[in-house]
Amino acid sequence: MIFCALAVLVGLGNAFTIRLVGLMPLSEIVLLTVAAYAGLCLLINGHLTAPLVFNRLFGALLLCQAIALTGYLIADYHRSSAPDDAFRGWARMIFLAIDIFAIGVLFGKSPSVFASYLFGVALSAGSVLVNDPLFGDYWKFGVGFPLTLLVLVAAPALGSFGAISGILGIGLVHYLMDYRSLAIACWLVALLALVNQFPPLWRRWLAIIGALALILGIPIGAKVTTASESARHGRSNAERSAMITAAAEAIVASPFFGHGSWFSRTNVMEEFVEIRTENARLAGVGGFDEKNGEEMAIHSQILVSMAEGGILGGAFFLVYGCGLLWGLYVCTVVRSWDYFSLGYMLILVCSSMALCFSPFSGSARVEIAAATGVILLLAREGRERRRAACLATPFVDASTLTFQAPQTASRA
Repeated sequence: MIFCALAVLVGLGNAFTIRLVGLMPLSEIVLLTVAAYAGLCLLINGHLTAPLVFNRLFGALLLCQAIALTGYLIADYHRSSAPDDAFRGWARMIFLAIDIFAIGVLFGKSPSVFASYLFGVALSAGSVLVNDPLFGDYWKFGVGFPLTLLVLVAAPALGSFGAISGILGIGLVHYLMDYRSLAIACWLVALLALVNQFPPLWRRWLAIIGALALILGIPIGAKVTTASESARHGRSNAERSAMITAAAEAIVASPFFGHGSWFSRTNVMEEFVEIRTENARLAGVGGFDEKNGEEMAIHSQILVSMAEGGILGGAFFLVYGCGLLWGLYVCTVVRSWDYFSLGYMLILVCSSMALCFSPFSGSARVEIAAATGVILLLAREGRERRRAACLATPFVDASTLTFQAPQTASRA
């Protein structure tokens, strides 16, 4: 019960922030407490029951995080980054590693802990009663995602097709409320869940066909998305395309050393502002607040990590991205439907989109840790399936085997 309560606090607290090392979500305070408790238990007792943590996959992720931190250290030294920015950049990577460790300890205790985390995120809809949402958008930056998690917690009680209908319905609501990214995420989850209802062999072929269709459909989807006549959509498209262009150009310009934490000694953000202004002019929209680049962040976790820390700085997110794709494959093709299927799929889909199009902020650290926890849970399920398959294999006692020499034809 204690771990379930902590998981609820982690999900709920991510909607509230305090200023400590930059903006830190309250849920991260809970995770730091869990990590400290786990470390103390390990120090006193010499062992810790945490099956999601003490395995090779977690070790590989932790190693990649150490490599990424090393990339940031090298980049900040090479670029002589401002001390405050460098410290914030290093702290961001260290806190992410601690969050992943703490989530691994929590989620590994019981499947109900993961459900408790989802319930906590659903409860965070009440944050709009305390804090005004960003840009005054109560749906997109307030209750939209929490209500989606509430549907995921309740809908599985209706069976697989009832749950799929529920996620399709909330996706339509998001579309009508102009929350395009979450609407797409919900519909992708519904599609993956529908594929999961077919026999295993069919799932594999449908997954392959669906992946090819998705790859081929990206240009069409991008064209439809950017064709909106809404001024707000035009500004959003101009800004996102400018972020991707500026980050990509920064990576090409310095692929090994990066540009340092928060680009404090380089002109990456200034170039972003120039590209955004030009994109907005070409699209015939305006309304940007041309503020100092230091107050802005590029919305792409993987591009920012590689632009700031070089190839080494992006080590964790490159492996993490592969883990997200692997997790989606397992949820769609390998696993059988259960209560947690929709929750796993939505976390993985949203995290995959955030990897490409969302900033590496304080609240994002907790979401990345939760997605990593799902990957670790799926890996543990895989180990248990293989162990069960080995135990189910009939044992043959070699001492009971008899051999007969081959008969040779007699001569005439």
